[in-house]
Amino acid sequence: AHEEFACNALKIPLRRGTCDSVICIAMLHHLTTRARRVAVLQNLAELLVPGGRGLVTVWAQEQHLDLEPESCRPSNTDSTEQGVGRRHFQAQDVFVDWQLKTGEKQESKKEGSREEKEEGREEKEEGRKLLYRYYHVFKEGELSELVLEVPQLKLTDITYDKANWCASFTRVS
Repeated sequence: AHEEFACNALKIPLRRGTCDSVICIAMLHHLTTRARRVAVLQNLAELLVPGGRGLVTVWAQEQHLDLEPESCRPSNTDSTEQGVGRRHFQAQDVFVDWQLKTGEKQESKKEGSREEKEEGREEKEEGRKLLYRYYHVFKEGELSELVLEVPQLKLTDITYDKANWCASFTRVS
């Protein structure tokens, strides 16, 4: 039987060294500072038993439309065209529109800097409430660097998949 729960990743209410595996999907990129991102990875490492495995995914800054199918890596294009699930980010720290409609969350396809969004943090439009979520989009190599800052973790794999960077790691001590 699998059990899961949601909590503050900076204060995880579990005993240390009790998990065989941990996952952190699409959350780390919402933290505003590098120190907080490393702290979350440190917390995940402390939950793992020695030899335990983890997986973290984050939004990639390199969200190009024309990915190389064999390697699933970003190509060398500088395309600014947007497609389904693909965006062009001018900066790493951005606010992305989030539309709330009758209790259902729907994401729009716009992004912008803090300055561009400052005046319209919450807008209401035809029964929808428009909010702006913070994202730190990760450049190639950045997630690897974060994992390597945690002494108890060994990076086992880094991949690019569907506009996300994915890091797999193992607890070594």
